[in-house]
Amino acid sequence: MKRILPVFVSSLFILVGTSAQAQICQGSGAGPVNGANAVCTNFRVALIDIGPIEPGFDITDEGWVWVARGNPDPSLTTTRCVSGVVLSSNMASNDTPANHNSHDWVFHLEVDPGMQDALSNVNGPNDGDRDNDLVPDDEHQTVTPREIEVEWESGIKPSEKSGDGSLHYFPKWAWPSAGDRAWADGNWVFDCGHGKEIGHIEIDQETNLPKFVGDEYFRTEIHPARAVAAMRRQVATLTGSGTTPVPVTATDLYIHGGGGFVTDILNCGMSIILDGVDTDHDGNGDGNPDACPVKTTPIAEDFQFEVCLPPRPHPAASLVYDVEAGPGDTVPSVVPDIDEQPASAACANDGDEDPATFLYDQTTSLLVTIPLHGTGVADTEVYARRIRAGWIFPDPTTRHLTVTLQQMDLHNDHDDFPTDTGELTFFFMNVSTAPDEWARLSDFDIPTHDSCGALCFEHTNTMNDYDDDDLCCNGLLNFSGPVYDFYISGGRSFTIRANGYDQDCYDFHNNFGDHDLSLGLYAACHTVDITEFGGNDPMVPLPTTLEGYENETTFGPPDYGVGFQDLKARRLVQLPGQPGPTLTSDYELEVMIAEIPLGLEDTADLSVDKTCVADGEVALVGQPVHCTITVTNPGPGLPRGVTISDTLTGVGPFVVGPASLKVGNSAAVPCTATGSGTFTCDAGTIPVGGTGTVTVDVTPLAGGAYTNTVSVTTASTDPVATNDQDSATIDVFIPIDLDIHPGSDSNPINTDRAGSIPVAILTTPTFDAATVNFATACWGDDGAPAERDCTESHGTGHLKDVDKDRDDDLLLHFDMPAAGIDAGDTKACLTARTFGGVGVYGCDTVKTN
Repeated sequence: MKRILPVFVSSLFILVGTSAQAQICQGSGAGPVNGANAVCTNFRVALIDIGPIEPGFDITDEGWVWVARGNPDPSLTTTRCVSGVVLSSNMASNDTPANHNSHDWVFHLEVDPGMQDALSNVNGPNDGDRDNDLVPDDEHQTVTPREIEVEWESGIKPSEKSGDGSLHYFPKWAWPSAGDRAWADGNWVFDCGHGKEIGHIEIDQETNLPKFVGDEYFRTEIHPARAVAAMRRQVATLTGSGTTPVPVTATDLYIHGGGGFVTDILNCGMSIILDGVDTDHDGNGDGNPDACPVKTTPIAEDFQFEVCLPPRPHPAASLVYDVEAGPGDTVPSVVPDIDEQPASAACANDGDEDPATFLYDQTTSLLVTIPLHGTGVADTEVYARRIRAGWIFPDPTTRHLTVTLQQMDLHNDHDDFPTDTGELTFFFMNVSTAPDEWARLSDFDIPTHDSCGALCFEHTNTMNDYDDDDLCCNGLLNFSGPVYDFYISGGRSFTIRANGYDQDCYDFHNNFGDHDLSLGLYAACHTVDITEFGGNDPMVPLPTTLEGYENETTFGPPDYGVGFQDLKARRLVQLPGQPGPTLTSDYELEVMIAEIPLGLEDTADLSVDKTCVADGEVALVGQPVHCTITVTNPGPGLPRGVTISDTLTGVGPFVVGPASLKVGNSAAVPCTATGSGTFTCDAGTIPVGGTGTVTVDVTPLAGGAYTNTVSVTTASTDPVATNDQDSATIDVFIPIDLDIHPGSDSNPINTDRAGSIPVAILTTPTFDAATVNFATACWGDDGAPAERDCTESHGTGHLKDVDKDRDDDLLLHFDMPAAGIDAGDTKACLTARTFGGVGVYGCDTVKTN
């Protein structure tokens, strides 16, 4: 049979600027766009015969037009953003050199609520490649579209058999993993290469024969993207967690205006696939396809997305985020704006239908804005950031694991003579919870002798020349890794995945980057996906020719399968007469899963300090004293079960106001009263290098000494116990009535003349002035206690009724200028103690000359 390649032609269309205002990606809430409105069919003018192709070989590929093109709706734009849960993530296996510089990396999103306006009405799960389904209109939309494909050229050419590629359109470190949340911004297009015909059959009135009446619909994509933020639950250390890893949302952000040849096609028209750019404007392409003047998408705009946080583990937990430059960053001067905000409904979309196991906090999230508008940043610059955000709080269920690839056993490479051996250098392994999720297996293969037997050709396996065990050989290949080192907590599972395909066929010619499509470019050969995990719904009937495989193993609580594990690949096959696919194995990966003891990662030398301060010069009966407890943690780890306990004792009654605790930047939380003058505060933990601060007011109701003792305890190891307790003594003074110059209202004081100033302590119904020890009295300047005169001029006190109320007051005399009163002072004060040692304090106004 022959397979034909659709080719597309378009007029010149230059990308115009879009709004520079950042818009958080929430959608309009409108329904899907009509996929029949795509202008794809206007460009389908030629078909090229590319020669014989083996049955089952799929060379279907696409052209693209912006959704906004030709659409009368002025609200539509050439670029837009989407966000949601990643359903699958893999290297595209049938991208042709005709319209690519390298293979696309493809991931599918189940979009967040309210974002259906980004989809076409034939987007997944309703879509289907060009299958000419004759589906009646009333039966078409049985499921609401909810999926969109995001594509971005990886930059890895077929000729590059290892490594991350040389172009770096979309580098491996930024690829999302299945199960991630992801945000993407880029060219919003119709995929013109994968149409779906929707309509019905009716009888032609002229021929009296059945004919199809309907339209061809096209799905929407973000292709190519210009910005992707892949967000996943991991466990990592943060500023403030020291050596203790905590649950975080890890975000890999990558912004770059280069998207590969598809950007040229969008900007210069699909005709350049064959004819090149129309340089003389005669309607025919006559230039090199690479001569398109616009090859990039602008990135000098503000981008904005939401980072959903792990569930808050404790009311006092402190929120921290760390930002570091990602690999290849060339824009170090632009700092992300990150603000705490109420979580949107999108944070409930975590791919898990069980509300009890939400991955993300339902109340708080981070709004991240990348302010590139006005910076003049070139389209070809790279803005790369890694953001780790979480609550500084230890999880006692944390485990430290490693996963190491040991060996692959290839049962069937589906390659026939003359190629015989598989070329599996586009083969990637993924561990969902690891800091670096993706690894290219050809970077780790160990050339392994393939024992094939006496009658078979023997050779040395590598990923670039891999023989299976289908006939003679053993199909074994050894690996030096990759080694994934990661933490996991909360009893959550982690997933090991593999993804790749046999690339010998049109990849064999290594024509990516050469866009001169000519006859005979493709050889007649057979290609097949070895694994294309996560991209197929096992509930959907599949044809027997499906070239899809799956290798995905999830390890969950309580046993993560420590030790050697065989991960068997599964080919999804729809067998005749069976309701669902049958699983057949094509290869196995052998991995070693090991657990590393955590050791003393939560060891912390806590210390506590207690201070109590009055509003005025001294603490007074009936006036609140403000006490502060400060707990610090120099590390090295995050302590667990931190509790602060406080006890107040004294000579008289007192009132302890409500105590509250604030840890780091968290909001204050109340402490719990446990008795008269006692309370406890559940801090949970104290950040490394940070503090937990308790504030409380104490109101004494009698004069004398009060002792406030605080202690801090932890369920973790605290190597120094001597600094886990502290005390503060509150010296409470009795307020007294003071009368300077008894009998005078103005209380004049001449600061230029020496002399004796009479000062009386008055007896009141609640205080007997005769109890004051005159020898302890100090009187003088209100604002400078150290300058006061502490020597009674006569060497004694005089009991005398100075206010004529028939009780004795205590009259004292102090010398000027020894009292420190200066011109302009308006008040003078006295401190003393009773014969019982209780402090007294009073002030009166003065008028200085």
